[in-house]
Amino acid sequence: MRGGSRKGGCLLQETEMKRWNDFLNKDLEYPKIDAFLADITVVCQKHGFSISHEDSHGAFLIESYSGDYDQWLGDAYIGSKLGEHLATGDEK
Repeated sequence: MRGGSRKGGCLLQETEMKRWNDFLNKDLEYPKIDAFLADITVVCQKHGFSISHEDSHGAFLIESYSGDYDQWLGDAYIGSKLGEHLATGDEK
């Protein structure tokens, strides 16, 4: 399965996480992206909404808050464009 590899627990409590880099075709640690996703889950909890997705080609959906969506968001993997930038040391 592509995505974040967790050793159990909530995304917000995760300390060691690897994400699939679609450009490099391997799992690596990305603490800055983990922090970004953790911030998003805090905002979702604060407002009582979650971000979901209908499928890989459709639009995002806003749902009532559920920790299940935090897990799904936390399993995000690194797309090939960002993966290439991260591999070359250019995050922009």
